[in-house]
Amino acid sequence: MKAYDMVIIGGGVAGRMSTKLIAQLNPGLKIAVIRDQKVMLNPCSVPYALGGELTVDEIVEPDKKVTRWNAELIVDKAVSIDPENKVVHTEKGDDCRYNKLLITPGAVPVKPPIPGVELENVHVLRNTADVYAVEDAIKKSKKVVIVGGGYIGAELGVLLRKRGIEVVIVEMLPHCLMAILDPDFCEIIEEEMQKKGVTLLTNTKVTAIKGNGKVESVEVGDKEIPADLVVLSVGVRADTALAESAGLALGKTGILVDNRMRTSLPDIFAAGDVVETCCFITGRVKPAKIGNNAGVEAKVAAMNILGHDRIFEGIIGPSATKIGDLSIGTVGVGIEQAKRDGLEVFTGNSETTNMYNSIHGTKKTLFRLYFKKQDNTIVGGQIIGSDFIGAQVDLIAEAIRCHSRVEDILTMHYTVQPVLTPEPSKNGIILAAENAWLKLRKGAD
Repeated sequence: MKAYDMVIIGGGVAGRMSTKLIAQLNPGLKIAVIRDQKVMLNPCSVPYALGGELTVDEIVEPDKKVTRWNAELIVDKAVSIDPENKVVHTEKGDDCRYNKLLITPGAVPVKPPIPGVELENVHVLRNTADVYAVEDAIKKSKKVVIVGGGYIGAELGVLLRKRGIEVVIVEMLPHCLMAILDPDFCEIIEEEMQKKGVTLLTNTKVTAIKGNGKVESVEVGDKEIPADLVVLSVGVRADTALAESAGLALGKTGILVDNRMRTSLPDIFAAGDVVETCCFITGRVKPAKIGNNAGVEAKVAAMNILGHDRIFEGIIGPSATKIGDLSIGTVGVGIEQAKRDGLEVFTGNSETTNMYNSIHGTKKTLFRLYFKKQDNTIVGGQIIGSDFIGAQVDLIAEAIRCHSRVEDILTMHYTVQPVLTPEPSKNGIILAAENAWLKLRKGAD
């Protein structure tokens, strides 16, 4: 049995980023990374590979992201943990003794209990084998049904349509992307998806998947939709099997950790999609299973493992995507979460451009900011535009983290340049803050 200073279970974002930081902070440590897939893919890039924008080989995460830090990469499945003896047992019997253990196995796709879900050519997108199987099926398919209209479903639907494949997205909520966007913003994105040729069935449940051994159609109510391929994209759940084997305390949505990413047992930490997370703003449980959150949690865990005291403050959740020709950014609390959590908010809205109006090709960008009525601090933001909006989403995220008030946003310092930004008087974030501040002065919601 080999012994290590640090064993990390999982080869995703959390596993890779923690390996890097631990090795940088203490190069002399003996580190092992156990992962159960021979080849790792970048999950956020999967829709672009399946949509033909990239090849699957181009989204492979190279092993050197682990091995360059002098960590030993063990391609095996961790099947159980013995916390008393500090041993990880693997499927192949290559057991590992640890001083400190970090669990980052991620999440597994939810497979809804729909009759016919086990038919051939009905797939989830969990691992590398799934992606290669779907890629192979796409080459032989003319009609695809995607169950679920979240980020992955919406991205994949539009990209497959570009390949000339008929695409139907079935979403049980009133709108696609409703988990991240306000309803009126959802409608803008849905219009774009339909413009690109995707058929949307919202407020609709799949009641059965039919076929003789292989999928032939999807039943929704009293209708049947022909399908050569069905992709299930209805969400994920934490992969807590190892945690249960070790006797770790679990919450409703994952492993329970404190704000230093420590589990209920000594010398065992956890990070990424496997842990239960809480909202930075409300303190309530908020599932946020996405790579950037996993990366922050992993770095906090790594710092605490090595004695550098660091607190994870909670989920702020900046995220972005592109659907057709529209970019979407969202962060913090929107109207639906505010209602669920009993948070009283007021909004500021603006419509601006991505460049100076004098520049040819200028396009519209919409901003919405949310502020807490109790103290006027910013708690959320949403953006829809046709240009890169990641930096603006990140700026709002940091403003939330710093508890910035509406007046702080209104008088924020910013840059201008004709082909890179709107005109000085048309910064979308500041205009939205101005709109909110004027409402506040007038006593309006």
